Amino acid sequence: MFPTSAVKFPPTKQVENNHADVAFNPLYNRQVAVVDQSGRWTIWDNEPRHSKKAQPRLVPGKSGHILDDYNPDPLLRIPEHYLIDGWYRIFWVCNLTTILVCSRTHVAIFDIRSKPVRLDSTEFLVAKGIEVILDIKRSAASLDHVFVLTSLRIYWIQVIPPGKKADGSEVSGTVKMQLSYRHFRNENDDTMRLTLLQDDFSECFHRDWTRQIETVVVAHADVS
Repeated sequence: MFPTSAVKFPPTKQVENNHADVAFNPLYNRQVAVVDQSGRWTIWDNEPRHSKKAQPRLVPGKSGHILDDYNPDPLLRIPEHYLIDGWYRIFWVCNLTTILVCSRTHVAIFDIRSKPVRLDSTEFLVAKGIEVILDIKRSAASLDHVFVLTSLRIYWIQVIPPGKKADGSEVSGTVKMQLSYRHFRNENDDTMRLTLLQDDFSECFHRDWTRQIETVVVAHADVS
């Protein structure tokens, strides 16, 4: 993008509510992802400007909803605020064609090479219906590692994107749990946040701060 350019998202059917989160593609800065407060997401492409006088233009591309192709266990209780909280996060993981969409109680990963397809993964929240997601971050050292802070735990997951083997056969993508750690903080404190700090050998994946108690909890994860 030109440094002085300003781009507005045009009203579309893909995004029907206020935006909840926006993220640039770290591997292609002319592409941006948006998720609204209902969980509907859209990938936008910024068309190149052919002259300084030309106005930048955003064109909608792939789109979907966080619950597309999701078949939950009917015995699991979903909290009421799942529908009314409006908190969602979206960002790219692994490569140009894999995105993660997150709500307070659900993480979905989509392959967007063609029609968006949800990657197979198990529900990793231990206390479904009680545990809520407070923050989520992609690793600064590796695009396929993601850290999730919930009201009860810290999760470290690895996203393995779909691809092709040397013989041309397709490999399905999946999500692999690397760590589930109980942090023993106040589960009713929704001000806890996650900060990633990278050093030469490992990544500090949990700097847990809260407005209620001035405490910092630090842990290290080797993502090399």
